[in-house]
Amino acid sequence: MKLFTAQLPRLLLVIAMALPVFASDQTSAQLPTQLDARAKRFFADSKPGGVVLVRKGDQILLRAGYGLADVENNVPMTADKVIPLASITKQFTAFAVLQLVQSKKLELDQPVGAVLTGLPPALAKVSLRQLLTHTSGVKNISKIAESRAARRNEATAEELIAFFKDLPLEFEPGTRFEYSNSNYILLTRVIEVASGSSYPEYMQKAVFAPLSMANTRFGSHTELVARRARGYRIVEGTLQNADFISMTQPQGAGALISTVDDLDRWHAAGDVTFVFGYDCTPYRHLDADELPKTAWKSLSRPPAIVHTVSRAALATKTRASVTSTGAHAPCGSPAATRSSAATPSWAAT
Repeated sequence: MKLFTAQLPRLLLVIAMALPVFASDQTSAQLPTQLDARAKRFFADSKPGGVVLVRKGDQILLRAGYGLADVENNVPMTADKVIPLASITKQFTAFAVLQLVQSKKLELDQPVGAVLTGLPPALAKVSLRQLLTHTSGVKNISKIAESRAARRNEATAEELIAFFKDLPLEFEPGTRFEYSNSNYILLTRVIEVASGSSYPEYMQKAVFAPLSMANTRFGSHTELVARRARGYRIVEGTLQNADFISMTQPQGAGALISTVDDLDRWHAAGDVTFVFGYDCTPYRHLDADELPKTAWKSLSRPPAIVHTVSRAALATKTRASVTSTGAHAPCGSPAATRSSAATPSWAAT
């Protein structure tokens, strides 16, 4: 099965990597036209579209929708469309964990078994840091057939953990990297236990409301969401509606929905803490010259987990927020945040 993902990384690199060149060689008046032309070349009006927002300092250089938000009904994509964040959700989950560490309710190097009860000894000794950086050895729930077969069903984090908690670890924690959505399902439950709130409630009151991110929330197929874009996939060359997946399945690994404007608020919100693993996830904000070079490639040892940039530093950088109906963006796409309305990458084959 081929998902509608192939061209998205190219868009991210065009927007993100070209910005410094534009900034040095073009006047401010020319930048929006140049960026708009590049986005138009990528998005075809007859295909699922996306939204691009580019900011330099306090100036928004481009904020526009391209292509279609609903192919069947020929609804144009506009800049205010709400799109699932898929695995970009992980950066918000990581941020919530760090908030709870800051408030002394959690410790980065404490074992997950000190927070969650009923875990087998091998899993219980995995640290929160190892979960955050995908160095835990916990089997990826997305590769478990029984879990994939149940993607349409409503589930709690505890019910999802039951799919993998008794499986052997795939390697000794801390010895290598392997991306696993199970890590962030465990962290979802850690947030709930440490905060005393459900994951959606905690994220709303501790993260989204303070930043006035009014269009960012835990996704729901039953809730009426204004301006929601539809998701698609390509199977054997044919465009199809994306498979239905209950957002209670990805939880804190991929359940949030948002807009490019909310992501821009998130990027600009004061001093920023980065948390990243070997594959450069999760991100709050990316700048190639601010992150260690080792963040862009696979490492033989665990990476640093915290990196802080001041508001003043952010104000001098050019940033791009991109939402699209494509799926997962690769490591190495600096200055870009992407979201997906296609089958979320955590569940893709």
